Amino acid sequence: MKLLESTDERLRQPTHALKGVDPEIADFVRRLGNLMLENKGIGIAAPQVGSTHRLFLVDGRVIGKVEPIVFINPELLILSDETDAMVEGCLSCPGVEKEVQRSKSVVCRARDINFDWFEVDSNGLYARVIQHEYDHLYGRLIADL
Repeated sequence: MKLLESTDERLRQPTHALKGVDPEIADFVRRLGNLMLENKGIGIAAPQVGSTHRLFLVDGRVIGKVEPIVFINPELLILSDETDAMVEGCLSCPGVEKEVQRSKSVVCRARDINFDWFEVDSNGLYARVIQHEYDHLYGRLIADL
């Protein structure tokens, strides 16, 4: 498993909803999480390794957890009107940092690694990472924003 860089067109391909989690998907999620941590990222999306699975991970330490938080088939339900700008980086854009305006809080619904629905009402860095990784699922990079 290898990170794709921003010029790779696979980062722009559409993602597809998963219909469940089998051992192959569970292993993919585990390896994706390891890659995120090895590269000192706080989030990673399946398209960043050339996959069309609609899923991403957020480093659990962002909210005081140990394990990565898995978002499968995520939906952004509410984006706050209140926004702020922050400099972001991206594992697929090494060395690039860009100030990006994002909603301060988001409500996101997704399925977890057991394919059970969950909902998070996030703010701050957690909300920002969710939005950043969600963008990857639709072929958007920080350079586009």
